[in-house]
Amino acid sequence: MDVDRREFLTLVGCSALALSAGALLGAKPTLSWAATTDDLGRATNLDTLYAAVERIVPHADPELKELARQTARAIAMRAQSDPALRQTVEQVVGELDERAQKTYNRPFAKLIAEQQIIIMEQIQSSRAFQHLVNQVLADYYDKPQVWHALGYPGPVNDHEHMEGGYLARGYDKLDW
Repeated sequence: MDVDRREFLTLVGCSALALSAGALLGAKPTLSWAATTDDLGRATNLDTLYAAVERIVPHADPELKELARQTARAIAMRAQSDPALRQTVEQVVGELDERAQKTYNRPFAKLIAEQQIIIMEQIQSSRAFQHLVNQVLADYYDKPQVWHALGYPGPVNDHEHMEGGYLARGYDKLDW
């Protein structure tokens, strides 16, 4: 996937705006850092959700893989209190596992990456899958660790020297 700087900043900005709007409207904070497999319940197959998130935001770096797992846990936690999201996650996870069983006689989480991609491509146009993808992207790319791994220096106000904005920090010289 080839994303230019403008598209990346638009995605990150929209994600941050959506998350801050939720906070302003009184959305309940999530405790994704405290989530354990046991806390997430049986309705959501967490291994399948982990595998799907790792295919949506694939990275070889172990730290970024762990951030993808944190994203899956955060979505599963939000799904506990959001019936619409819960239905979406259950529908997508169920569809992925069902198709994996039919095609490869194995659960989705046990397939190799190439097989998982083939299964995901079969449902990629469904509204539920697109909703899940948007949830994953919003949560994952809202993490400063991901920004830094991708070369995005973060907002100007995160640094001591705010004068001059991004250009003074060499933003126009990033090698993207």
